[in-house]
Amino acid sequence: MPKTGRYPMYCHFGLDEELHSALKAEAARRKLSVANLVRDMLRQGLAERAAADGRAALEEAIRRAMRPDVERLAKLCVRAAMEAGTAILLNYSVLEEVAKVDALSYYQAARKKSVARLRQPLEDEA
Repeated sequence: MPKTGRYPMYCHFGLDEELHSALKAEAARRKLSVANLVRDMLRQGLAERAAADGRAALEEAIRRAMRPDVERLAKLCVRAAMEAGTAILLNYSVLEEVAKVDALSYYQAARKKSVARLRQPLEDEA
């Protein structure tokens, strides 16, 4: 016999007393029938799950799109670090051999100043 009414599909399942009581209390609080409350909760839960799945897919698409740029930035950082190390060694050698000064003390003083400078907030952050 075909079902008549607003909802053509029916779902039958069992609940324990505690869950049923909680549903009845929440339905009363919201001034809804238990059936309407369950439908609303199912819709909300499915929408949240779809949004979470969509967000995960979007995050993965963004990661894939950014991967080449991130890899390029990492390579540039490595290159900059290598060039900075080379510059330090050249400066150290010049100070030691040409200027005949204690290059280590200059290096340590400069390093302390640069570390202190890195710990300062950027002008944009102030």
